[in-house]
Amino acid sequence: MTSYTKDISDIIDQESAHIGKEANQKRIGLSFSGGGIRSASFSMGVLQALVSDKQLEKMDYLSTVSGGGYLGASLTWFLSQKTDDGEHYGTQPDNFPFGRKREGGKHNNKNAILDFIRQHGNYLIPGHGLSPQSLVATILRTMLVSLAIYFAMATSIMNIALYAVPEKKLFTSCLYALAVLATLWITTSTFYSLYSFFKGARYQFSVFIQKWLGRLINVMIILLVIGSMPYIHDNVSIIAKLVMAVEESSDIASNIVGASTASIAMIIGAILTLFYQRKQMYSTGQGTSSFQIIFGAILLLFGLLYGAYVAALYVNLHNEELIYPIAVGSLLFGLVCNVNFFGLNYMYRNRLMETFMPDQDSLNTGRWGLALKANKGKVQNMCQAPNQRPYHLINCNIVLTDSHNAKYRGRKGDSFTISPLYCGSDATGWRQTKDYMYNTFRSGLSLPTAMAISGAAANPNAGVAGKGITTNQFVSTLMSLLNLRLGFWAENPKMDKTWLPPNYIYPGIKGGVSLSSGLHEDDRAIELSDGGHFENLAIYELFRRRLDLIVVADAGADGEYQFSDLANAIEKVRVDFGINTIFLDEYPFEAIIPDSDTTQSEINKQQYHFAKRCFAIAKIEYPKEDHEEERKIGHLIYIKPTLINGLSPDVLSYKKLHPTFPHQSTVDQFFTEQQFEAYRELGYYLGWQMLNDKKIQNLL
Repeated sequence: MTSYTKDISDIIDQESAHIGKEANQKRIGLSFSGGGIRSASFSMGVLQALVSDKQLEKMDYLSTVSGGGYLGASLTWFLSQKTDDGEHYGTQPDNFPFGRKREGGKHNNKNAILDFIRQHGNYLIPGHGLSPQSLVATILRTMLVSLAIYFAMATSIMNIALYAVPEKKLFTSCLYALAVLATLWITTSTFYSLYSFFKGARYQFSVFIQKWLGRLINVMIILLVIGSMPYIHDNVSIIAKLVMAVEESSDIASNIVGASTASIAMIIGAILTLFYQRKQMYSTGQGTSSFQIIFGAILLLFGLLYGAYVAALYVNLHNEELIYPIAVGSLLFGLVCNVNFFGLNYMYRNRLMETFMPDQDSLNTGRWGLALKANKGKVQNMCQAPNQRPYHLINCNIVLTDSHNAKYRGRKGDSFTISPLYCGSDATGWRQTKDYMYNTFRSGLSLPTAMAISGAAANPNAGVAGKGITTNQFVSTLMSLLNLRLGFWAENPKMDKTWLPPNYIYPGIKGGVSLSSGLHEDDRAIELSDGGHFENLAIYELFRRRLDLIVVADAGADGEYQFSDLANAIEKVRVDFGINTIFLDEYPFEAIIPDSDTTQSEINKQQYHFAKRCFAIAKIEYPKEDHEEERKIGHLIYIKPTLINGLSPDVLSYKKLHPTFPHQSTVDQFFTEQQFEAYRELGYYLGWQMLNDKKIQNLL
């Protein structure tokens, strides 16, 4: 077994040996989609239905992403543990960790894990001191420390500029420099136009010229921004004289109004940004125009930069001795502060771990507590005997906005998998998990960390299927400046070990803060985010492994039933693997759409909008391989939250009270017991109805 490989077939062969099946034997995969706690709740019901019908034991692979990974990681964790009786948890109805249908009671501990998760669906604020105030405090702490470090760095740079060129000459000096660069740009362009007359290595030279002219423009933009600061400040000074009625020579008034201007710009930018997020939370559509949040981000960035200039001006004129402490302090703190542990990712990871991988003491008492055992659970130790199957693939996204490969750059990422045997992607290759992420500052990759990475939905330079407002450069830069990311800075599987923790200097500036991002597959530090930023159904890697049957629970937010996650997955596997996915005429996905049940009563049509069926079946046409006599055919069973006839009264009642059910906003990660149960019971009933279909029984 090699420590590093770029050949996925080596990995698939080792996985087959691990689960005890050859590639020519029937292999089945189960996947849970993204969708936050909603997906975990719904998928829990589907999983329980599979166990009741003794189908989970047939699953060779478990592939999860984002919210589906909450449940998947919980299952994988408990399958590595033993019960109070010393027996291993398993995939049979009598040893399944998440309990049994119609069993409960205060003195019945067979549903203890399920009960604990159900009662702690509000996982971000579980109580016991972890309150809404503590959540807000963590976010503010993360933002303010990051802002302070980068503000101090910007102030130091402005100080250097003011030290090199006095304030009154900074504007004209930058204009002169701009004129020189503009002349150089025009001269280069003119020379190239004359050079084009001659034959020779025009192609290579044209590429060089294009790069050179682009870099000149970048430098010119920087000079323009810095040079405009004195001009802006002069106009602010005029306002200061008018508003505050001060003398012409008063620098204090100018600095006060300058600082106020920067603050006002930041406040307005924050209001625009937060209002956009508020609209998104309560809207099922696109909400406010994306221009609003981009403009808000630009205002915030301007406020930060102008505020740094005002601070540098004050220090330069009144307290020159502070220049060195500011520069050295920002550099020191920027290098030693680990952005993974100090940021939101670690808090998010801990709350998920405590909810979905609780210690036995927490299960016994039903009270929140520290998950000390799971905290040390390494991914490499999962899926071992007697529960090698289902083999867990945790799907993430490697952010590649500046990739050298057009495909990765266009998609803004690539599928990055974390599993007990290997971690990696096509872009980076794969390294053995037991050798990955071990150095002075890291002790390997834990299952809770992998779960949190796979669910890191809010992250700069990344969005669902590579799209969304958070992929905008201004928005991404602002998020990076404030360290508002759930993603994780990891080692590149193809590189040697690093000896510094990920910090605000590197990869913070190169990979996040700079408008020209440095996120590519050859960098020593890579950023991992939510797997839904690449593919949100977690079926991409199952298609790659050419499985005979794939069962997917799609619980992503799709109130309009546009099936965008399904479309994204089908397109990617067709382009990358040459695999065609064709839905059967008798089991089309259109039958899942509300009101497709033409036999429902008029009252049900008005209140519940029943669908004809809760699942669809597709034929998978794999491309023919050299050793095959004919093309391999597989099947996809696709199940999605929808309402069908026969649901229990509590689920229908919840629908009446919450019209957007079963596709409430993913922003809502604060589930109550009733909300959790509505989705879980829906998943169980739909899963049971699917398993009772004769076609499904033949496929399984």
